[in-house]
Amino acid sequence: QNRGNSPSPPRRELRLEPAGATKRLYFRTLLGQAVNRAIAEEFAISIFKIDPDHGHANFVPFWREALAALDEMPKTVRGTSRAFLHHSAVSRRRIAKQEDYFPIDSDERVQLLERAIGDIQYALDFIPATPEGESDLNLYNSLAHAYQDLADEEVKRGASEVRIIALRNKAHDATQRAYRANPDNSFVVETYARSLISDAKMLPEKAGGNAIEVLNIVYAAMDRDRSGQRRFALAKLADSAIGILLNLELDSHLRKDPSSEVDALILAIVALARDVRRTEGMGLGDFPSGNRIQAAKLLSHPLLHGNPQAVRLRYSLTVLDESYNFESQLELLQALQDGATVFSPQMRLEFALLLQQCGRHHEAERLFRELRRLWKEGDHYVEVPDRLRWLLTPDRMSRRQVTARIVAGDESRRIAKIRELQDTKVPFRPQEFSRQSFAPGSVIRGYISFGHNGPLLRPITAVQS
Repeated sequence: QNRGNSPSPPRRELRLEPAGATKRLYFRTLLGQAVNRAIAEEFAISIFKIDPDHGHANFVPFWREALAALDEMPKTVRGTSRAFLHHSAVSRRRIAKQEDYFPIDSDERVQLLERAIGDIQYALDFIPATPEGESDLNLYNSLAHAYQDLADEEVKRGASEVRIIALRNKAHDATQRAYRANPDNSFVVETYARSLISDAKMLPEKAGGNAIEVLNIVYAAMDRDRSGQRRFALAKLADSAIGILLNLELDSHLRKDPSSEVDALILAIVALARDVRRTEGMGLGDFPSGNRIQAAKLLSHPLLHGNPQAVRLRYSLTVLDESYNFESQLELLQALQDGATVFSPQMRLEFALLLQQCGRHHEAERLFRELRRLWKEGDHYVEVPDRLRWLLTPDRMSRRQVTARIVAGDESRRIAKIRELQDTKVPFRPQEFSRQSFAPGSVIRGYISFGHNGPLLRPITAVQS
């Protein structure tokens, strides 16, 4: 309706009583019943969700009424549903963060973020996790975002350094919890990288190490996540990290012979970015190969032998420019595994695959057994790199033929001992070999392909994809 003498067009209003939107729908009591829990949660997850950049824009003009409606939901929902509290908090965080859509004052932004933090923390502290419910991973990731956004808002408001550092520390703690729960999740990687960059800007002594760690985790995530939107967001973080390192170079007056780990790291990044005018949007493989090779050489400086960030970046560069030098790749991953750093499920998978390629089959078998248990415990996004998908000949020129002796199994999935794999046991599908069954002791020839669960015997006719 038009208010006063304003010439602006009439504004449609959502006719929800601020203190009782769900009463108007007349089934508030029903929503509190356990049988209708999923419907009640859907109001926070979708119906009243405020997230215009992700398709939830219907209630943007009426966001206050929508939040009031969620607050009027029965306590049996608000006090017991992780999903309800989480998605309500996400809506509040989006409203506080997106100034173009929601031109509200700073005090209200702070209130929205503090409420979001309180709701997420309540869900973590007082509502037990269930297999079908909201995971700790998602909650800690959102909690970290909320603390980061609140810290940014307090910086704009001129808050004390003590207040800002306290918020940054809480954001970092939540980020660490999410990252350790699943270091291969690209959304978690983005949150963790934001936290590292924030610390790097505030704490000069952490700038070099944090920036290198950002490059490592972001480039690895970009290599796995092909989504254009995700890659763009991650690439911006990589660009920020490179900018931090190049700015350090201007202040450090580096010599060719570095005297500290930080100087050695900066020299490597300077070599990587040499003659590259714009790094925004670039993945590690987009840098000139000569730059990558020189950077890898500089990262092998004795000062950096025990530095996990340097070792991990060397591994990524070696994969790009010495793709089939499995021995060097294995040595670098071995150093990472033995160091005090997060050894992600993806790295553990690649380590097991490299053990197979380098003839350490019994070690690989034990590691794959551990990985299969890990896959059963939770969701992990991992993939087998193309270079490691098949067991290769020692010269890495072709797939290696193997001799298999049938030992056991059922009709649909049999087991064979592979001579070339130190007689470790490998499953196979009889139908792929144009047979319904094999007698124990039978000998067949084939290739070995690898998946996230380990090796699989394949027929000679199998196509190399």
